[in-house]
Amino acid sequence: MVSVVYLTRINFFSDKAHVHTIAKTCEALSGISDITLTFVSTDNSLAHTKEKNSFFTLHEVSKSFNIVSLNSFSNLYKNSTSFFIYNLGTLFANFSLIKYVWENRKHIEVVYFRDHLILPVIFFAKYILHKKVVYESHYVLTKKFGQWLTEKSVCISDGVVAITIALREYYFRFNKNSIVSFCASSDKERFITVNPNTYYQEKLGLPLGRFYLVYTGNIDVTGNGDSYGVEDVVKSLPLMSGDVCFVAVGKKNNGLHPLEILATSLGVSNKLICIPWVSREKAIEYILSSDVLIIPKSGGKVGNSPTKMFEYLGARRPIVAANTTPMKEVLQDGINALLVDYSHPQAWSDAIKDIRSKPDLVIEMVNNAYKDADMYTWEKRGSDISEFIKKIYA
Repeated sequence: MVSVVYLTRINFFSDKAHVHTIAKTCEALSGISDITLTFVSTDNSLAHTKEKNSFFTLHEVSKSFNIVSLNSFSNLYKNSTSFFIYNLGTLFANFSLIKYVWENRKHIEVVYFRDHLILPVIFFAKYILHKKVVYESHYVLTKKFGQWLTEKSVCISDGVVAITIALREYYFRFNKNSIVSFCASSDKERFITVNPNTYYQEKLGLPLGRFYLVYTGNIDVTGNGDSYGVEDVVKSLPLMSGDVCFVAVGKKNNGLHPLEILATSLGVSNKLICIPWVSREKAIEYILSSDVLIIPKSGGKVGNSPTKMFEYLGARRPIVAANTTPMKEVLQDGINALLVDYSHPQAWSDAIKDIRSKPDLVIEMVNNAYKDADMYTWEKRGSDISEFIKKIYA
């Protein structure tokens, strides 16, 4: 039996995708018979059983796991937008996590983390307490100091779990003991329905008789400060037929969004609908309302492997995606999706024309994607990571 503690600073009730990913990964790991998992965050919002149950329900966790919600001073600053206050909160978070690790040192064998900003805690756990540490690698950062911390996280870890093949290759020079475990699941059972897409279009108040391209997720910038590339799709709309409508779900600001301003400047405001950020359940309805599911470049960097890519595989809808390195690790052009040169509007337009004019190709791609979805499950992720952890601890 290996005792694993997963250390984070996450806001439990944030609507960001990584919170769901962490919750489902912890559930999968806790289901492994010879792993005992404790999930620890400096967020104090799950101090009581009622809140923990709400968290499990929100993230569709059927097998609960042990959660420690620390009453850290960092909670005083978690909603601040000030750069100075944010860093002060990070400092307090590190103190709280170090205190937790010290007090529970006899019950901790492996420390698992994915946040480069808690590197002081990891140094303490590894070099003072002599614990094994495993880093889950998600990104190559733009900011130099953040990337330096990330590289140090990779270097000092006893093992690295990379979420893309390209990310493993990028950090291989720093740490050769690494595996690839994709960061999401297809969850294709969530998309089982007997209703046609027009049923969901009507339910959502979308005008009938349009050909809907749908994207669900952030439509602003990534945590790395990069564009998700949704604007590339908008730029292609003037080249598409008049009945095409692009539904971009994930608007977080009030008033006109830059995408709406762009569409107006291009004379295609009637071809774009920007929907405010919605719950995961509501996002499924938008996915099922689609004629085509769209995946823009999602930042386009090595670690940008969007969770929606895995979900879309099981939705039984054709996928058109940006041709990026992380996408090509899962999507195959003409096999389970169409991959396009995202910087060229004509490429997006041509792909949609192919979808509309080649029904046999669409059926083949949709069926292949649905089969491929079985390769990406939370259970497989939990099994792969647990086996890696046990080899490191042995």
